[in-house]
Amino acid sequence: MSLDQVCTDVQQLASELGCSKEVSSKAADIWNRLFSIAEGINDFKVDRESWCVCVLYVASIEIRLPYGMHDTNPETAQLQLPRVTVSQLIHKANISMLSFFRSMKVMGEVIPFSEPVLQSFRALQRKYCITSCLFHKFEKFIPELFKDETSVFQMIRENDTTDAPELNLDKVKQWIWSLFLLTKDEALYCGDELITAFHLLLCACTHVIGQLPSFLLQSPFAEYVIGGADEAQIIEHVASLASTTLEELQQVHTNYWQPYANSTLHCDVSNLLQLYHRRYLKHGDIDEMQFLNYDSLLLSAPTIANESNQQAANGGAPDTPVRASLNTLNQLKTLLAHSPARPSDQLVQYFKMCAADPQEDIQSRVRQLQDRFHSGFLEAVSTTAPTSQFEQTVRQRYAVALSLYYRVMESMLKSEEERLSTSDFTSLLSSDAFHTALLACSVEVVLAVYRSASGKLLARDLATEFSFPWVLQVFNLSPFNFVKVLESFIKAEPQLTVDIVKHLQLTEHRILEELAWHKGSPVFELLHQSVLLTPTRPHQANPTQLFLSPRSPELRTSSSYPLALFLGKVSRLAHSRMLQLCRYLDISADVQQKIWACLEHVINHRSELLMDRHLDQIIMCCIYAICKILLEKEVKFKSIVAVYRRMPHATQEVYKNVLLSDSKTDSIITFYNQVFMQLLKAHILQYYSASSSRTVSLAILGSKYAYALIQKQIFHSYGYWIFYIHKLFIKSAYSVLRVATS
Repeated sequence: MSLDQVCTDVQQLASELGCSKEVSSKAADIWNRLFSIAEGINDFKVDRESWCVCVLYVASIEIRLPYGMHDTNPETAQLQLPRVTVSQLIHKANISMLSFFRSMKVMGEVIPFSEPVLQSFRALQRKYCITSCLFHKFEKFIPELFKDETSVFQMIRENDTTDAPELNLDKVKQWIWSLFLLTKDEALYCGDELITAFHLLLCACTHVIGQLPSFLLQSPFAEYVIGGADEAQIIEHVASLASTTLEELQQVHTNYWQPYANSTLHCDVSNLLQLYHRRYLKHGDIDEMQFLNYDSLLLSAPTIANESNQQAANGGAPDTPVRASLNTLNQLKTLLAHSPARPSDQLVQYFKMCAADPQEDIQSRVRQLQDRFHSGFLEAVSTTAPTSQFEQTVRQRYAVALSLYYRVMESMLKSEEERLSTSDFTSLLSSDAFHTALLACSVEVVLAVYRSASGKLLARDLATEFSFPWVLQVFNLSPFNFVKVLESFIKAEPQLTVDIVKHLQLTEHRILEELAWHKGSPVFELLHQSVLLTPTRPHQANPTQLFLSPRSPELRTSSSYPLALFLGKVSRLAHSRMLQLCRYLDISADVQQKIWACLEHVINHRSELLMDRHLDQIIMCCIYAICKILLEKEVKFKSIVAVYRRMPHATQEVYKNVLLSDSKTDSIITFYNQVFMQLLKAHILQYYSASSSRTVSLAILGSKYAYALIQKQIFHSYGYWIFYIHKLFIKSAYSVLRVATS
């Protein structure tokens, strides 16, 4: 694939699509930069058409929205209509949306995208995933509401002698789908809540049912229309058919549908289609109406329908993303059906058992955190929609989280009462960190339940405004204090769904690998205080020991407990990831043991290397260093990074932007040479000594006088020639460790 060939293709595609000169010129610059950076670009297995589409997409965003998709300043944001949309791009190049997404991921690993491009691309992914999931659900749901084409609609066409527009199932679907799309784009700040969007689709179905003649409807909707039933009865039955709660559907109908759908409710289908087409051209992304035409480029993913049918054939209920999300929400609602958003009588009794009743402090803290949550939520959505429409949503989300908070707290106290044979939990219940962490965890669960299930299509969770660690920022809570409550939270509420438990596990991993290692984290203060850890790390997370009050006399003797538990979790995660990388690299078991020894040494004794860095960076450096001195066949850093990229949690930021000093960042190879190796070279060389048959140990290299001592020791013991050989060896070993070129 030559530079000139692809550059010509880019220019030709831009010309055929009518792109502006600015976009064409920008696309050429991006391709030149891409080609100059990516060595062996053919190895990426991305075809020429996909490269062209990606380059033009990035160029279009950077020219049209240089300061981001939410910038409304007309002096900085070029808000003119895009001359080319994503749908036009993929159709002209004849590539699917999923191929486009995969190619953009590859391109982003070669050259970093600007923030406006990242914003727009993530929004596009979320929009596609939500619409795709809902379309599959819509297709299955329609036959339960309306008579099919081959019965009544066929008879109407044969007997109709008027010039009235033909009414058939396709028209009904267009009517509902266009109403839904227009309302979704208007009512939802970014349309990334799958459940709320699904309820909007049900609202559109409900409205159309009320407008159609009875003979076009399935029972009992036909009877409702004939009997003059009000909309509330139709909504109730639609909620039942869709396996969702009537409360949720009514809330969306009141807060989202009614305020935003009124302007389009009286439009006919053709007008609705025109309105949507204008909006689609304005946004410049995907034409969602093409789902109704079964566009192969939109539906070319491994379809959810096929997966569901296979599962149904095996005797299980079809588990589509919509159904899975609804099931999770319904299970949470059922779980909290008898748990009010206030302390239960049993919980109040626990409060009274304390030396000082903490109830007033708890209630005050709950109100303060509610204010933070309220203002943080509205601030997050204020860039794209009026905040007034979300007032009810904020209150509802927080109320659900509060019910979960009090329920889990009571369960925790019961478990601790059985374990400790006491009902006095003064230390625990007076801990501000405990309550804030427990409530933050409850909020995170609720937010996760309502968020998109886009991972079903893209095999990863797409970031939204409220993705973790948003709740930590809003509550001003350290990740270290948050992670202390996670294990106890899950144990205290065994009825949490598998999806929620998995989500909490991923949040724990994010804290262990990076968030807890930020400068200023309590981890470093505890490391400074606890020079010697307990020999055996605890395997059980007990909240009473993890959240001791600053006033507690037990604090001094138990201060290492949270740290030891935390480091144990970090070590298990690091060990698991190291083994996975080593298996991919075909590294032998004995070398793996030495890599792990080096990695464990960093975690326990050189933790400053982790400050403002990522655990995976240290893992890759340890693998490279130990392999460098022990293996005859070199394991290149390029190979380690290539294998790392295959891991599901990997991001290019980990190996492209590593902190060197202050705010200066560079590649992981530069970090290895300038920071990692400089601090650990003496320790690493010990593994070479331990693996060799040499009689002179290199362990003393840890001393700043190591070289002089070795000279003296070897000269007196073995004579000049032995000393000279070892001198060459030591210099050679340092030299080998110092340079990592690939």
